[in-house]
Amino acid sequence: MPDESTVRSTLEALDAVAFSAATGSWLNDLATARSKAAQTIDRRPRRRPRRVLAVDGKALRGTRHHTATGRAMHLLAVTDTRTLAVLGQVEVDGKSNEITAFVPLLHPLDLTDTVITADAAHTQREHAAFMSTAKMLRLVSTDVVSLRPPA
Repeated sequence: MPDESTVRSTLEALDAVAFSAATGSWLNDLATARSKAAQTIDRRPRRRPRRVLAVDGKALRGTRHHTATGRAMHLLAVTDTRTLAVLGQVEVDGKSNEITAFVPLLHPLDLTDTVITADAAHTQREHAAFMSTAKMLRLVSTDVVSLRPPA
């Protein structure tokens, strides 16, 4: 078992953005593969539950002294609500910059047959345009978005 200082120095040397993108992509692929495997094993005709992803921003406790402004570090993350796996996260400058980070956060994910939940702040025309054109998804309402390809 490596010493705590060895683990810490190894983790500090990692590129945080690349590591987050790699692990988020791996978890997304794993969730997609599990869903497809479950679908092929269970051949009974029944409705498959949709995947639900939650997009939410959080201020990190204990990070005020690590920033130049003295404000807590703020992250926007997308989480699979079934597995509780964080599929992606980005650092933002505060609550107002969550809006600009929404599309880049969701863009690399496979959102087929997925429901996205997000704060009311994300009911933006740009977000709706991204989901309906780039991801070929159907909007259900302004607060809940069903991400199923249009019929």
